[in-house]
Amino acid sequence: MQPAQDPSPLAHALLGAAREQGIATLAYPNGAIMEAPEGAAISDMLVRGGRRQSLYRAYVHPVSDQPNLTILTGAQPRKPKRSKAGG
Repeated sequence: MQPAQDPSPLAHALLGAAREQGIATLAYPNGAIMEAPEGAAISDMLVRGGRRQSLYRAYVHPVSDQPNLTILTGAQPRKPKRSKAGG
């Protein structure tokens, strides 16, 4: 992972708009932003061999044939139901 080398002017404009709306903007997308209730930053990029890679291509695809891994596409996450205490 590395910072984007030359972020688009649009990325900077989006951060400016977030700041104008009172949303915290941070220099890095990790660290303090992970603990904050909200925030905005320019995302880091995963680069291998001089080419940008998606997280899927870098980490999931190489092990996608493992029998203990199921990949669901189009799945919608939902909040788990809470169990009753003592029940």
